[in-house]
Amino acid sequence: MEKQLLALLTVTLLTSAAYFMNGKDGSLTLEGQFSSWKQQHGKRYSDFEEVHRFSVFAQNLAVVMEHNSKFELGQETFTLGMNQFADLTPEEFQASYLTLKPQAQERQNVKSFSGLRFPDTVDWKEGLTVKNQGNCGSCWAFSAAAALEAALHHQKKEKVNISEQEFVDCTTAKLGYESEGCNGGWMDDAFDYTVNYGVATEEEYPYKGVDQACKTGLKKKYYIDSFVDVEPLSSDALHEAIAKTPVSVAIKADGIMFQLYSGGIYSRTCSAKKIDDLNHGVLAVGYAKDSYTIKNSWGAGWGEKGYMRLAIIAAKEGQCGIHWVPSYPVF
Repeated sequence: MEKQLLALLTVTLLTSAAYFMNGKDGSLTLEGQFSSWKQQHGKRYSDFEEVHRFSVFAQNLAVVMEHNSKFELGQETFTLGMNQFADLTPEEFQASYLTLKPQAQERQNVKSFSGLRFPDTVDWKEGLTVKNQGNCGSCWAFSAAAALEAALHHQKKEKVNISEQEFVDCTTAKLGYESEGCNGGWMDDAFDYTVNYGVATEEEYPYKGVDQACKTGLKKKYYIDSFVDVEPLSSDALHEAIAKTPVSVAIKADGIMFQLYSGGIYSRTCSAKKIDDLNHGVLAVGYAKDSYTIKNSWGAGWGEKGYMRLAIIAAKEGQCGIHWVPSYPVF
């Protein structure tokens, strides 16, 4: 009841104040903003759901405005925006998009920090493509595919779109893996599958965003020799790995701040004290003195054109647990 009253109060206050997403035109009401946002993101609802989504939108807009006002005052290091997830509660968002399934078994071929000096900054974004996993919980497949694509591009000089759908459909219990397609999975499963079976291109095995039967008889497959699990809980080991190649990492990505992130260095408390706290797979594509750069799979409309900067902090697990389970493919 308290939540409903709060939602009603938020809608009333915002409507009477006639706030804007861009703050440029004082004539646009909250209802007008919601209508414009729905059109921009292709959203349609039933009459019943419309009421709920409008209420959630209003609450999220209030959060965005308050946070960004603090950013303008220098009290925050990142901004929020009314992106494609602005009609979801944090609980709804987590249930749909944060489905990584970390595996507890002992990691193989662990690469420890060598002690050698690594560059002060690294940026592998050039030539990479930001993709969108849609409503399928396939972040793990996109993280692994992105690592393969990046390695092929930067090491082999090949521009290839790897099939995330093949990982979703084929890296399953039938072949001895623990990943569950759109219900979540694990990047190392996808890498191991690529070692043993190879993976096709997205053109030959296109992404559908649903669980399907595993296709066979594909014409061309890309194989890797092995994959490396980076030493866990080590900032130096992760830096050294990223200096060689983009690295698949698992993070804890829940919360409204992560959901509506639009730019800057994400420095909010985001702790992952154990592997089970991790719920999202992404690709670490670089670092600077104060942050890691990660490539997400929620489309170019989220974050900094699909990317995010995660603050580098002193905690051994790293911001949002980024130091826990990094891994990368080896050609």
